Amino acid sequence: MDCGRGFNDLSLQVVTTHARKSACATAKQVSDAYGKAIRGGKQPPVTVRLHGASWKCEEKQPTNTPNPYTECANSKQSEERVLLVS
Repeated sequence: MDCGRGFNDLSLQVVTTHARKSACATAKQVSDAYGKAIRGGKQPPVTVRLHGASWKCEEKQPTNTPNPYTECANSKQSEERVLLVS
């Protein structure tokens, strides 16, 4: 699901079972927390905490794909993921 723009003006997408409005709001908060950590000097993988959940953010680059992306996965609900894509 497309949620607009996130950290570094990357496309903000979410994989979720939740309603769009709440899922996109959470995705934006995860993206902002990830961006704050990166701007603060942390290197991926980065774990951010939001509303009592940990989100592990790391760069992914599937085989035969030229552009990497960042995926943040919710440690409590593995089906919940935030993607930052160029």
